Amino acid sequence: MQGLVVNVITREERGVRIVEAQVEPRVVMRLALVKTEPELGVEALRLLPDILKDERVRRELGLPDFDEIVLRPRTHSPEEADVELRRAGTTIAEYSVKFAVRGNFQYAITAWKREIRPLDLILLIPLRGVKGEKSIYYIGVFWISAELRLQPTSEIVRIIHSLLSEKMREENLDNIWSIDIREIATALRDYENIRRLAELAEKIEEVREEMRKGFQELSTTLKKIAELLERLLRKEQR
Repeated sequence: MQGLVVNVITREERGVRIVEAQVEPRVVMRLALVKTEPELGVEALRLLPDILKDERVRRELGLPDFDEIVLRPRTHSPEEADVELRRAGTTIAEYSVKFAVRGNFQYAITAWKREIRPLDLILLIPLRGVKGEKSIYYIGVFWISAELRLQPTSEIVRIIHSLLSEKMREENLDNIWSIDIREIATALRDYENIRRLAELAEKIEEVREEMRKGFQELSTTLKKIAELLERLLRKEQR
C-alpha cells in the first residue's frame, strides 16, 4: 500500500511553536514534549489531567478549551471514552488514551485501531533525548486523528518518527528515542540505593577508623597510667 503524502511542519501560533503532521489540507497528528523524571514518567497516565491542563500542551495538541477533564479507570465500558473534555458541564471532546510505558508504541496503536469507537487517540510515549553528554527524559504526548485508524500501523509509526525528528531539531537534541520508562526508573532507583549503601559503608568505615584511632589512643594512655602506677609502687616499696 502506498504511504500517505505527509508534510511535517513547525509553525508558531500565539507564542507557541506547534509541530504537526498534515495530509493536505488536514492535520492528522500533533506532538507536545513534556519534560519529566523517570520516577514521575511511570505515572504519566495518572498525571494526564494535569498534563493536558497545561496551556502550552493543550495548544500544541490543538485541543479545545475546557474547564473539566474526566479520566476513566482502565476497566470501563468500551462505549465510553478514556478521556472526556468538558466545558460548562457539556462534553466537547472524547479521546482514547494509550500509554506505551515500555516504549513499544506499535502495540498501543494496534490496540487503538481495534477499539469499537473511532475516537482520536492521545498516545503517551516515554522518550529519552540526548544533548551533548546530557540525557533529558520526556513524555511525548501525541494527538492522533481517528482518520489514521484506516492506515497501516507501520504508516502511523512512520509519521510518529517524522514528528520526533522535527521535535529533535526544534529542541536542538542530538538524538531522541522511545524507552522502557519502568526499566529506566528501576535501574536509576537501584543505582541510587547502591550509591546510598556505598556512602553508608564509607561512613561506617570512617567511624571504624575513628574508633580504631580512639582505641589506640586509649591503649597508649592506659599503658602510660600502668607505667606510672608501677613506678609509684616501686617507690612505696623502698
